[in-house]
Amino acid sequence: MKILLIDIEKEKEAKSNNDDLNNSFNIKLLDHLIDSESDIKKVEKYTEAFNFIDELTRQKKFIDFIIINNKSSNLSETSDFVLKVRESKETYFNGYFNLSAICIIVITSHLFDGKIIKENLYSRIINSHFKESKLIDELGLAITYWRQLLAGELDELNLDLNLNFKDFNANWALRFKLHKLHILSSKFISDQQKFSFLWLGDNLKTIDYSVDQFQKLIKSQVTLKEKQIHKYLRENEKFLLGENKSCYTYEKQLYYQNSRKYIEVDFINHPHSYLFDNPEAFEIKLPEKKIIRKDGKNVLSHFDRYLNQVNKYQSYLTDEKNINEIKDRLKENFHPFDYTMLFSRQEFVDDYSEMINQRLDTLPFKLKFITYDHLINRFEKLYERTKKYRIY
Repeated sequence: MKILLIDIEKEKEAKSNNDDLNNSFNIKLLDHLIDSESDIKKVEKYTEAFNFIDELTRQKKFIDFIIINNKSSNLSETSDFVLKVRESKETYFNGYFNLSAICIIVITSHLFDGKIIKENLYSRIINSHFKESKLIDELGLAITYWRQLLAGELDELNLDLNLNFKDFNANWALRFKLHKLHILSSKFISDQQKFSFLWLGDNLKTIDYSVDQFQKLIKSQVTLKEKQIHKYLRENEKFLLGENKSCYTYEKQLYYQNSRKYIEVDFINHPHSYLFDNPEAFEIKLPEKKIIRKDGKNVLSHFDRYLNQVNKYQSYLTDEKNINEIKDRLKENFHPFDYTMLFSRQEFVDDYSEMINQRLDTLPFKLKFITYDHLINRFEKLYERTKKYRIY
């Protein structure tokens, strides 16, 4: 899920009471909802929040919901923010959703007049003094309820949750049903485009398979080849793509200018067009190899070799000389890429994470290094949250 987190600080006077450690929102409360912390856009001022929303509506991108964590006793700015959003005429998510009906969750410990922040169909107020388990439950209820409201509007249009437009009458919907819609916009009715959300309709079937086969595959250390892992990920692509990427380009040869030399990344994972995410260069190495020498003092040479390989990819993908080649062969505009390397098992990493991170920090770019255990965990979280919060 994609989340805008507005984390409002306490007043300066309150910070002197040795409670500033509890001031910031505990990101771990959202761990079950996201693939990584990059799925959360965190701001600490409402001006920053409005700037983000301006970009959201200008580019017609998507987020799942907004959380306001306000531990200040001054709720007037929070009230103003919610009111401006509710009065907005802008749209987001390809122009299909009205910003005025976006899900907003306010977490606060302060009592206030109902006139300050009105808890309506699209807003939920949660007491920050709740225990963590209760907070997580309340967040889940807010998400599920908003999605049920969306399902209700689709039903109002006589559309099932798989968005079958075969017998859909757009003119009838615009004339007789538009006034009953709050989340969905007139552009959704006109364009008649399906949604790719895994949590809607029958889309859960695309990830309804067990990790047992994958775990068995990566344990076959003697005979395992990288191509076998490639094959499995291509056949079970949600392992690779998660919910943020829409498709991949596999082992595409990207040539240097006026040369027969090329790079060949295992997978280029392309984000959904409605997200702010970058395309991802995803390189795969075998799971059984260790990273640290037996003496525990340095990384092994093959790890350095793998990092240099990804460094070569990064140099190519950031070189303006290769703009046309990238655009023609990857169907991507020339913009930043994210870089991920899948390698090793968690048992080889846990005791040496500091040393590994120090080596990664020497790279001139940010490389996300994940183990096979991390990949499995990410997929299991995706499946569980999709199943828990799905609307069908």
